Amino acid sequence: MYNLSGQFNETFRSLTGNWPFPWQRRLYEKWVLGNFPKFCDLPTGAGKTSVVALWLIALAENPEKIPKRLVYVVNRRTVVDQTTDEVEKIAENLANTDCRELSNLCANLSHLFAIDFPEQEFPERNPLAISTLRGQRADNRAWSADPCRPSVIIGTVDMIGSRLLFGGYRIGFKSRPLHAGFLGQDALLIHDEAHLEPAFQKLAEEIVQQQKEDSQNADAACQLNLVSLTATPRNDAEESFHLESDDNNHPILSKRLHASKNLRLQTPDDPKQKLPEKIVEIAWKHQDCGKPILIYACQVKDVEKIF
Repeated sequence: MYNLSGQFNETFRSLTGNWPFPWQRRLYEKWVLGNFPKFCDLPTGAGKTSVVALWLIALAENPEKIPKRLVYVVNRRTVVDQTTDEVEKIAENLANTDCRELSNLCANLSHLFAIDFPEQEFPERNPLAISTLRGQRADNRAWSADPCRPSVIIGTVDMIGSRLLFGGYRIGFKSRPLHAGFLGQDALLIHDEAHLEPAFQKLAEEIVQQQKEDSQNADAACQLNLVSLTATPRNDAEESFHLESDDNNHPILSKRLHASKNLRLQTPDDPKQKLPEKIVEIAWKHQDCGKPILIYACQVKDVEKIF
């Protein structure tokens, strides 16, 4: 197992660009042993997307206990795309870095699957496959081409849920059982913002329960494992993973957890000034702040004028 004060820290930093928070080390300790808490109560800003790196390191360390596929599900397309960007950075670091820890990690992963892929299908030769399933984005098939290749599948609730139910958009009836099998077996399903989609959460829980009843003696890593991430924990949640005192006292994480959020209301100085013009005037004052500027408007016509 990776030494938490040495090799794990370095490997995590090489994959993500950041040193791990205390909760990330603790969750890795559980996952590497095949222990997946059902709920992870993690607030916004705590670095939830890093669970991909935790899974990848755990898979390389203990492939007999860790599912080969990580399925990351969230109900918003923008978050799907953001998560894809983060995972692609991890894959790039995995393939390109000269760090000794990552070199060992690549070597371990490479022994988990056949590396003689057709050059035209997998020109990057990366041991980690990444696929994004959401509306208006084509499936690159990297996740479903080889059952032994470690894969991260990122998708919306409807795209993943329909495939788990032997459906799926824009796929033929012969491929539907294949997709259901890949997503429902030997997979770790991460349901982000689980409190927003109780129907999908219920579906995933029932699939997990049905598999346990039908295969009591089967290896748990070969089945579907469900971990739900949420900043709004359920009162009845069992097997929950929480932040602890060392997280609240962490010099970086504590600033995020206890950051003040200020709201200031403004009205047009000139009653004749229209709302879009006022919004543009206020937003333009912050053009050099170096941070994203997010604008909300209630009516489409106002959005078009602001644009």
